[in-house]
This record gives sequence, structure tokens and C-alpha cells, in this order.
Amino acid sequence: MENRDIIVIVAAVAIVLIMAVFVKPALTGEPVTFLPEGMFEPKQPSQVGGEGPDTTLTQPIYTPVATGVPAPVQTSPPPPTVPPTPIPTAPLGLTWQPDPDNPLQNIQMAIYAEIIGRYSGKTEEFVIPVPYWEVQYELIYDTAKTPEFSMDVHEIKGGIHSTIKTIMFRPDKRPDPAENRFYEGGYTYYITIHARDVTQYKIQILVPEKYIA
Repeated sequence: MENRDIIVIVAAVAIVLIMAVFVKPALTGEPVTFLPEGMFEPKQPSQVGGEGPDTTLTQPIYTPVATGVPAPVQTSPPPPTVPPTPIPTAPLGLTWQPDPDNPLQNIQMAIYAEIIGRYSGKTEEFVIPVPYWEVQYELIYDTAKTPEFSMDVHEIKGGIHSTIKTIMFRPDKRPDPAENRFYEGGYTYYITIHARDVTQYKIQILVPEKYIA
């Protein structure tokens, strides 16, 4: 076959295609069909193992990881308060003279105020309107430790603060009852508590029962 014959055949095929794609739809009113968009757009190189991971930037999420158990922080609670039982007001400077024929052990005492706590602190101010009162305490502690506990009883007289007595716990010594007795009242008082290695303390302020009966 000569080259001229080949050219004639290719030209005839081209004419047939043009008639089929453009001329016929134009005559019949059908839409012209074009080749799909992007058919000849270069393809992105494929990645090994399928589609790659999403590379969209997002905010990182941080999950806290415990590096160890932190040591407990011991915080002191508010100072213990003293809610005293109401007693009729009495003049200042009341004193008590013990009667040898009526020992103090026979006096019936009643709880005027109670303080329960664990840590060091200072009570609120309170008034003792009777001439005689006592401060008693009980401790709960671990016997494997050596607790430290003491109370400073302060008196406010004429605007002056003074420490009138210090009551100290001694594990190896029996407490002296006289250490807890006060023979004067009618003023304002408060107690400063010093406690260490104590599970719980309970302090009671006692007055003769006849004053609140």
C-alpha cells in the first residue's frame, strides 16, 4: 500500500469522527460530548501501601502522665473555735478561795466549751464569767511516735495580752491536776495550741455546774 492510500484512509476516518462527534449532535439537537475533564491532567505519584496519612495540621492533645505519687501536703485547717455555753455575766476580777472542808474533787463540773482538732492553732476569744474554771484535755496518738502537745492560756485584761499558764503534755509523767485549775475569772481568754504527731486532741473548758444549772 502506497503512502497516498494511507493518507486517504486516515483522512476518511477523521472525517467520520468529526461527523459523529460534532455534526450529528448539532443537527439532531443532542448535547455535544466532550472528553472528561482532567483526563489529560498529570496524576499525582501514588504512595506505597495505599493512600498516605492525612497531613492536616491539628492542635496536639496532651495527656498528663503520672511521674510518681506526690507526697501529701499537710495544710492546717482554720483555728479551732470555742462555742461557750451562755452563762450570766458577772463582774470582773472574780476569785475563788478553795474551802479546805470542801475539796475541789467534790465540785461537780460541767462543760462550758469543747475544742476538738489535730493541728496547731489558736482558739477564738471567750469570756469566763465565773471565779473558778478548769482546762482538761485528752490525746489520741500513735504510740510508736513521740507526740508533742502544749497549751498556752492567755488572758486579756485592760487590753493587755498575757500568758497566765502553760499546760504541757509529758508522755513519761503523770499530769498534775493543779496545773489545769484557774482561780480567777471575769476576763477574756484564748488558748494557743501546739500539736505535733497527734491524731486528735479534745480540750474541755469546765466550770462549776452550779453556775449553769
